[in-house]
Amino acid sequence: MNYEKLNILKNREGKRLKRLRKRKRWKKGQNVLKYTRTQPKSIRVNRNPYTSKVENISIVAEASFTLFDQPESCIKLIRRLDKVKKINTRGYIIVEIDLSGVVWIDQGAISFLLAKINELKQFRGKRIKIWGNSPKHKGAQHIFNESGFLDYMKDMFGKKFRGSIKSHIFKVGSDKMLNRNVG
Repeated sequence: MNYEKLNILKNREGKRLKRLRKRKRWKKGQNVLKYTRTQPKSIRVNRNPYTSKVENISIVAEASFTLFDQPESCIKLIRRLDKVKKINTRGYIIVEIDLSGVVWIDQGAISFLLAKINELKQFRGKRIKIWGNSPKHKGAQHIFNESGFLDYMKDMFGKKFRGSIKSHIFKVGSDKMLNRNVG
């Protein structure tokens, strides 16, 4: 009789241990499903309600983006960039500057745009991302690339663009420029 009772108790204890092990495995699986990333590590999920707000602003330049011939179009674009500075948000601001439709462009407008972008970056710091594209018109694109504008920009991966040799933009801290580059 003792042998049968002992066997029954062992079976009960064994069944209980099996249930506990099964429950433990199930709970582990549920935790893995619940707490693993569904997005890749490169995409960071920001759950802070104050900094997770992103405001997208798109600014399109007119066909004639010159400071000397038609300063109104250049000043309009710069005023739109000034309005971005006045936006009161705790989150991030993403500004897209679309220059693809530009046919006429000059050095003054490019320098003016570069100065305004630099001012925005200093004012907003890391909470602003400014990106855009270059003109599609071949003449405007040539002037844009030769101006040295891309020497101060980075691509989407954070690498600097290959700079142009003939830069027409003044370097910071110098008030001289070679005459052969000007005319």
